[in-house]
Amino acid sequence: MIFVTITTMTAGVQLVGSQWPPLYRQGRGLQATLNIGLTIFVIASVGSLMILAISRWNRGADRIAAHQATTRAGPAVAKSIGVISSINAFASQRAVKARNCFTFQRTLLY
Repeated sequence: MIFVTITTMTAGVQLVGSQWPPLYRQGRGLQATLNIGLTIFVIASVGSLMILAISRWNRGADRIAAHQATTRAGPAVAKSIGVISSINAFASQRAVKARNCFTFQRTLLY
């Protein structure tokens, strides 16, 4: 992917710098302006996408490092996290059962 990005950006810079400016001398100024403007827009878009991708990759690396730090804290921390998630799962199951029971009772009354 890096190769494709580098070659495409190089081609864009060469087109803007040397290929399309002679169109002005040939009397096709509108065409030259559109070509140069759209090429610069594409180059800027690719650059911004690369910046966004790199920032997401860094965030992913930070999350992995944070996860590894919590698992290195020891089995006690991992066990307590597991207990908490088990309690949350049990509580949500109880809430669903209570809601279903309430719905059943309501249908009996009406």
